Amino acid sequence: MNNKSLLFLIILLNVVMIFLLVHKQNKIINALYQLQQLQEEKEKLLEQKKELVLMDQKGQQLSSVQTFAKNNLAMVPIALKETQAVDLLLAT
Repeated sequence: MNNKSLLFLIILLNVVMIFLLVHKQNKIINALYQLQQLQEEKEKLLEQKKELVLMDQKGQQLSSVQTFAKNNLAMVPIALKETQAVDLLLAT
C-alpha cells in the first residue's frame, strides 16, 4: 500500500470511530432521559398510591365505626324528618 491509501484508511477508520462514539453517546443520553421520565412517573404513581391507601383507610375506619355502632351500641340511622328541634338555652 502506498502512503496515500494508508492515510485514507486511517482517516476513514477515525471517522467511523467518531461516528460510533457519537452514536453510543446518543444512546446513553436517550436511555438516561427515559430513566428520568420513568423515575418521575414512579414518584407520581407512589404519591397516588399513598392517596388511595389513605382514602381506603378512611373508608375502612368509617365502616368499622358504623359496624361497631350498630352491633355494640344498637344504634340505627335515622332520617332527618325523625328528628326534633331541641332548645339548649336554659331559661332562668
